[in-house]
Amino acid sequence: MKFLPRILSNDPCCQVWSNDLARGENRMLETADLLLMGPNRAPQGDARILHGNGTLWRLPADAPTVAAIPLQGVPLDNDHPHIAHLPCPLTLRPKMNGNTMTHTLDTLAQELQELRLASFDYDFAWRLGALMQAEAAARNLPAAITVAHGTDVVFSCLMPGATPDNTDLAARKRAVAHRFHQPSLAMRLEAERGGYDFNQRFRLPEAQFVASGGGFPLILRGGTLIGTAAVSGLPDVEDHQLVTQALRSLLG
Repeated sequence: MKFLPRILSNDPCCQVWSNDLARGENRMLETADLLLMGPNRAPQGDARILHGNGTLWRLPADAPTVAAIPLQGVPLDNDHPHIAHLPCPLTLRPKMNGNTMTHTLDTLAQELQELRLASFDYDFAWRLGALMQAEAAARNLPAAITVAHGTDVVFSCLMPGATPDNTDLAARKRAVAHRFHQPSLAMRLEAERGGYDFNQRFRLPEAQFVASGGGFPLILRGGTLIGTAAVSGLPDVEDHQLVTQALRSLLG
């Protein structure tokens, strides 16, 4: 039987994201002609190994480029070379609308308007946190989840696989959302578009503020900031989406 490699079609693209939790940095590789799947950690820990188009590809930790790995004599099983599975903190997502959409400053501004609250109390904060916790548990996500009223944390949990560093990073994302009344993801995109260092530009200490997705301002319909929510432990776009999907569910 001949196996045919899976390919991209109908003008999508493939994105491979990596997240440095210690630095709050994210890297993304995007390709329009190669469907990369099944990320695995290289034995030395300095790269990720993916498969696509019937071969293996090496993605260095410090560069958004891939190089083919020769596979003479290795069998192909419907585009999957036979390799041992190792855990890896990378996620693949096609460029599409919906739960895995590619965010822009315009879409984030629209989302912020759509997710304004009619009211806020500690019951709402608990239900928001509980929804995020339930989703993280269902998907085995190693996330730190927090909700705050003003600067006071009223919901906090650490899912299996997450660490106190994630809780600290969530607090730094909340601080950005609280200070700027904007999603921390939007502040990262603005810094990338402007080509400046976020912390240097606004003279903010890195130990307290990080422009990385996952922090979201809770704003009343009248425009008053009432609190923030933040997630850390996943690629920052997924951190952001865990918050916003829970909000959409609560707000109907």
